[in-house]
Amino acid sequence: MNTRLVKVLCMILCTAFFIAFFPVLFKINAAESYTALKYEKGGMEFFDRTVYESYKKNNQLPTLPRGGAVPFSIKKGTNTYYLNYRLFTQKNFVVYGSFKSVAGNYFKCGYQLHNDLDNKMPEIEYDGGYFLKPEGISCKGKEQNPETHGDKCKTNRGEWKYLGFDVNGEVFSNMWMINVATETTFRERNWIKEPWSKNNEVKKVLTLSTSTYNNAAYNDSLQL
Repeated sequence: MNTRLVKVLCMILCTAFFIAFFPVLFKINAAESYTALKYEKGGMEFFDRTVYESYKKNNQLPTLPRGGAVPFSIKKGTNTYYLNYRLFTQKNFVVYGSFKSVAGNYFKCGYQLHNDLDNKMPEIEYDGGYFLKPEGISCKGKEQNPETHGDKCKTNRGEWKYLGFDVNGEVFSNMWMINVATETTFRERNWIKEPWSKNNEVKKVLTLSTSTYNNAAYNDSLQL
């Protein structure tokens, strides 16, 4: 057989193989990269003053809309919550306090991956998660899988509903927690630019329209 023809056929077969198996490889890599993160192994739980000032001096902290770096701590009622070091260094989240700070917070075994922003049903994994399962916690909701779940969780990891508080003292939701009530995709939601601005107060209501900031924010790709 002609050597050139053999090379062409090999190239076609390799391309077909790559196209067929790339989605599977992508899914595996996405899951592995997420499960590599473990809250309890993220170092100190909260910034201390010395580390915070070092990050601030080296411009390693996000800047607030009104200027200046995110604060070392926030006050909510009579409580003081400190910037969470683990969530910032592992996930780039500005969260104050932790899952233990939010009253009524609850836990689910497993986690979900948003590989496709247009998919109303994200990929759900029942074995694993960012957090260790607390003693005595039972799984809640329809996410219980007969193969991995019984009356109690058989896995030892999962997700909390809330991670803590944002810089404004509002609860910080965990998008990796299995959410059986998802009815809209992330693209379909009415995202609001600068929700802290008083000019956007009127927009903080449920609407049927999709924000024009959706595609710009995601740039037609998953960047969370």
